Amino acid sequence: MTLTHIMREAFMDCGLLERIVLPEGLRVVHDRAFYGCRKLRYVDVQSRSIDYMGVSWHLCEKIEVVHGDDIVIECIMSQSRLHWDSIHVGKVIKLNSLSI
Repeated sequence: MTLTHIMREAFMDCGLLERIVLPEGLRVVHDRAFYGCRKLRYVDVQSRSIDYMGVSWHLCEKIEVVHGDDIVIECIMSQSRLHWDSIHVGKVIKLNSLSI
């Protein structure tokens, strides 16, 4: 079975989460999937097929190491440094069309 979606708020405020892998075949990361994961430091993006990434990474200020696709990395790192109320809730990042 392949993970294709990470649902809205799936890991929101998960205080123990330090490392994650976005596996091959993952296509969608919904809004606030990792919002508030304040201990999250390492993200391994193995998927090359992510089509949409909602606003998912706010208050993840400790992210230091991200491996994978450059566009996904840029999206994760820029979102993790923004304040939630400074952007539009529900904004979708269209990764395959290269528009962020």
